[in-house]
Amino acid sequence: MFSPKFRQNLIAGIVLGTFALIVATPLLRHPHGLLVGPQFDGRNDLTSIFLVFRTWPRQALETHGQLPLWNPFFLSGTPWFGNPQSGMLYPPNWIFFLGGGAWLASWMLIGHLWWGGLGVYFVVRRMDWNWGAGVLGGCAYLAAPFLIAQTGEGHYNQICVAAWIPWAFFVFEGFRKGSRYAVPSLALVMALMFFSGHVQECYYLAFLLTLSVVWAVCIPHEHPTSPGYRKRLLGSWFGAGAITVGLVAVESLPQFLNSKQSVRSEGLSLEQSGTISLGADNFRQLLDPFALGGPENYHGAGQFFWETFFHFGYTILALALLGLVLQRRNPEIWR
Repeated sequence: MFSPKFRQNLIAGIVLGTFALIVATPLLRHPHGLLVGPQFDGRNDLTSIFLVFRTWPRQALETHGQLPLWNPFFLSGTPWFGNPQSGMLYPPNWIFFLGGGAWLASWMLIGHLWWGGLGVYFVVRRMDWNWGAGVLGGCAYLAAPFLIAQTGEGHYNQICVAAWIPWAFFVFEGFRKGSRYAVPSLALVMALMFFSGHVQECYYLAFLLTLSVVWAVCIPHEHPTSPGYRKRLLGSWFGAGAITVGLVAVESLPQFLNSKQSVRSEGLSLEQSGTISLGADNFRQLLDPFALGGPENYHGAGQFFWETFFHFGYTILALALLGLVLQRRNPEIWR
């Protein structure tokens, strides 16, 4: 009834889901509890901020009988439509209209880790690596220590946007190969990242993919040289960008207008932003994740363990070093 490829993908999804549940062992023990880290006696961004973010839209409709365009309980009142952290237009968040609140937010975090791992699986498979490599890549991503640290701090929006990054690369592979559905699909994925509530990663990824397109156009020996390839690639990229801008305009324009009324409308200085950035000492975390302390006693650069954590797992580090040593190269992959 089902093709072998479909069965392989289904089994991969089940394996990754099982692994995600292993990662979420504390939540399995208490399914209606909160998934929090050891710092500050469990108080984190999920308990102090994002639970309110997720439950306010339903409360506004049920209690006040109005659309959640303004939140009077956050920062003494703030715009909610056009707030880059509200996640109002992110479809998975609409499930909170059904209820669930606290425990649902924790399971949504795990669900997004699984979704990101599944995306990595499909990226690896699209690059013509075998099933085992895809599953290994997916497991490594969803259990990446950096993402686990973000989960422990309750960075709900950041985990949501990170879950879509592999899917952007998956669609981008089809985009560069000329898939007819790649342009609208890429625009949709980028829009979902934007709506998820942490737009920085969306901008970074758009910049990175743009550099990849420029590289493909400027280095002809690194990609197919069929007539019109570079012209088609550039045209499709501008088309995907235009569609993305059109999709996110409903929220990006209110965000822009609201930002002009903010006390931080001029942004942060380089010195201010540097206070929560990586330092040279953080490279020690590559080999020892707790070289600078843990979440409850961090003493490295920046202010918080999870903001400057620089460890991606020993498996990933070993495979990366092995790849450099072997220098294996797939000619189909030009980035």
